[in-house]
Order: sequence, then C-alpha cells, then structure tokens
Amino acid sequence: AASPRLPRVLLEQMAQGGRLIIPVGSHQEQDLMKVVKADDGYSISNLGSCRFVPLLGNGAWDES
Repeated sequence: AASPRLPRVLLEQMAQGGRLIIPVGSHQEQDLMKVVKADDGYSISNLGSCRFVPLLGNGAWDES
C-alpha cells in the first residue's frame, strides 16, 4: 500500500541490513522506493513509477 512519505514507524522497525520496498507519493502516482538500513543510516533507491492503494494507519494518510 502507498504512503505519502517514508513512514518513520516502519523505518524504526528495520533490522541492520533490512529492506523495505514501499510505494511513496500522491494518491494518483507513486515511486516504488527501496530502503536498506546500513550502519550509518539508510540507503534509498527509486525503482520507478507505480500506483498502489493508499496505506492507512500510523505514518500514512489521514483517514479524514
């Protein structure tokens, strides 16, 4: 599910060397992002355009 930004709540759960693949952007279009947790932070790569349903809950869009 797509998020308007990289959700801090998911980043904080990542283990060293962990990977997160998540669509990030608007309701209409997102970029598929690959995040890898490293010793000195995160490595973020854009894997291209996509379109997913919206992510709901903590760190996502407001449900209003």
